[in-house]
Amino acid sequence: MATAARYNEYTIQVPQGEDSSILKALASRMGWQLKEAHELNEDEVAYVPNKTTLKAMADARAGKVYHAKSADDLINQIIG
Repeated sequence: MATAARYNEYTIQVPQGEDSSILKALASRMGWQLKEAHELNEDEVAYVPNKTTLKAMADARAGKVYHAKSADDLINQIIG
């Protein structure tokens, strides 16, 4: 049975107008696939969460969250 090839995918943002010939040559030499994506606006740049955000997301998935019965209860939990 043949096994399907597995790949890691990376995104590299190259400023518009910059020479990317070295990157293209490296990809070709290594046998990598290089696809040009569309031009990104500042609003389209991917958001990469930091460690604190990643931990908060993991805690939320694990159910490690606080619950409040009302806005007053929430404020009391926050400021004690």
